[in-house]
Amino acid sequence: MASFESAPEKARSSRFIDSLTAFTQEHRARHWQGTFAEFLEQPLPVPSDGVSLLPTLGGGRGTQGEHEYLYWEFQGRQAVRMGNWKAYRDATSGSLELYDLDADPGETLEVSGSNPRIARRISEIMAEARTESELFPLVRG
Repeated sequence: MASFESAPEKARSSRFIDSLTAFTQEHRARHWQGTFAEFLEQPLPVPSDGVSLLPTLGGGRGTQGEHEYLYWEFQGRQAVRMGNWKAYRDATSGSLELYDLDADPGETLEVSGSNPRIARRISEIMAEARTESELFPLVRG
């Protein structure tokens, strides 16, 4: 079977595939789109909030881009990771739990009371990032 790739393209693809083992669970699917677009030197076909991971994988130019925060939902809770801060909000009670992962990586000491500015900013993020949906309610009724 004939190959339509040049030797440099094969080498580039091989290095890229080999470096995929460096991925961690934190790199979600939306980042793949930007990563492959940069790797193929093509524009993104649709808008995306993902960032290219090529710098981390060793194939990109420059330094790794970062998000101001990461937001997700699970089991009736909202969660945000922002720098060294991680917070959870229970959808039924509305209570916010804030943790400083640098000082407490095990998330054993809740610190929202001593960090009201950070707690307020993360509450704002949770309100902004949430998209209400009948298909994906935060709390199932």
